[in-house]
Amino acid sequence: MEVWILSDGKAGHVNQSHGLAQALARLTTVHISTILVVHFWDARRAGRALPRPDLILAAGHRTHLAALLARRTHGGKIVVLMKPTWPTGLFDLCLIPEHDGAQTTGNIIATRGALNPITPGRLEPGRGLILIGGPSPHHAWDDAAVVAQVRAIAQATPDTDWELTTSRRTPTGFDARLGAFPNLRVTPVEQTGPDWVPARLARAAQVWVTADSVSMIYEALTAGAAVGLLEVPYRRRSRVVRGVEQLLHDRLVTTFAAWRTGQPLHPPASPLREADRCAALIRERFGL
Repeated sequence: MEVWILSDGKAGHVNQSHGLAQALARLTTVHISTILVVHFWDARRAGRALPRPDLILAAGHRTHLAALLARRTHGGKIVVLMKPTWPTGLFDLCLIPEHDGAQTTGNIIATRGALNPITPGRLEPGRGLILIGGPSPHHAWDDAAVVAQVRAIAQATPDTDWELTTSRRTPTGFDARLGAFPNLRVTPVEQTGPDWVPARLARAAQVWVTADSVSMIYEALTAGAAVGLLEVPYRRRSRVVRGVEQLLHDRLVTTFAAWRTGQPLHPPASPLREADRCAALIRERFGL
C-alpha cells in the first residue's frame, strides 16, 4: 500500500498521521512518503517523483487543498484527520473526534480523541508518570494548586517510582516549586526527545495528566494505563472540556478530588486503540 502523509510540520498533526500510518503497517505492507506542505501545490509537485498513492493522509488545515489537488493529479483516497475547514463531502473519509461533535455517518468516522502512535505496553505496577501542561485557550492555570496535587501524590505513594515532565506551555519555575521527593524524578521538557514520553507510557501503570493536556490523556489511555486528572480551572465549557467530561462520565479517568477521597485509579477495560480501529475500517472501506 502506498501512503502519502501531507505534513504542515506541526508535531501534533504529524503524530496523528504517523499513528494511523503505523496502524496500517500492522495490517499490511505499507510504503510511506511524507510531503511537507508549505504551498497548496507542493503535494501535486512532489508526487511526480513518487509512486501513485493508495491513500493520502492530511492533518492540518494547510494540507486540505494540497490533498485535493494531489488526488486530482495522482489519484488515491484522501483521509482527513480532525475536522476540516472545507466541506467533509470533498474528502473520501474524515476521522473526527467525538468532542468536535462528530457522529459516524457516511464518510465520517467519529473517534475517541485524536489518533496517536502509542500502542499498549508492558506496564509495571510500581512505575508512574506525571505529565504537566500549562495555560491554553481552553484552560487557565494555577501553579500552586498543581504543585500541591503532585506533592500529595508523591507523598501518598512512596512505593511508586514517579517520573515527571513538563511541556512547552508549563510556566517557568514550576520544577523548582515542586521540592524534592525520593520517589519523584523530574525531567524538564527541554531534556526530553520525541521518544521520551512514548517510552515511559510503555511502562507506567499509573499516569497523572493535567486536564489541559488532552492529547496526553488519550495517549495514556491508549497505552492502557490507569489515568488520573490533575485539576486545572477551565476558561469556558468548550468542546475540549466536554470531551474530558465524557471520559469522566465513562469512568475512563479519575479526578484528583475523587482519588483524595479514596477512589483508586483504574485502567481502562481495554486500551483505546483508535488508530488500529480506523486502519481496519479504512482497509475494509477501500478494499486495500
